[in-house]
Amino acid sequence: MSVLMLSLARGLPAAPIDLQLDVQSGRPSTAGPLVINRVELQFENGRGDITVPLNASLKAQALINYTGNGVLAARWVVDGRPIQQINRSLSFGSDVVIETGDIPPLPTFEPGSHRLSLQILQPRANLRIPVLRYFVRGTAAGGRSLQPTQPANGMNLYRDQLA
Repeated sequence: MSVLMLSLARGLPAAPIDLQLDVQSGRPSTAGPLVINRVELQFENGRGDITVPLNASLKAQALINYTGNGVLAARWVVDGRPIQQINRSLSFGSDVVIETGDIPPLPTFEPGSHRLSLQILQPRANLRIPVLRYFVRGTAAGGRSLQPTQPANGMNLYRDQLA
């Protein structure tokens, strides 16, 4: 309890006032339940998008800011399908980096555009978590694409279709 003496007018006696002060240091709290404050996602290039060749090794990471203690349960999701589960006990810190694992790797065996995100299961987080996008080129690193040498039976193949 603190006592503060105030005088509103010069020469008048001050009346004591009881105050209860909640002093915070501005540092994250390690006490209390786990709370996720912010989630940032990025690929190895530090961006939210990347283009890779077919069957390339690809990694992403989540930079998570939190307070308190508890278990973080989450999963990496590619194109709406869960591919990796995360269960990590968090305590005595404020930031953690969660990377995609090697087994199973992020799928790069299918050419085209893909979406990657992190779904937090525990604790409940009322956050908008970003979605990363990656594009898999139709040829493997150092590989060649298939070129038709002749049309299938009964089909016509014109020179401008080979480009």
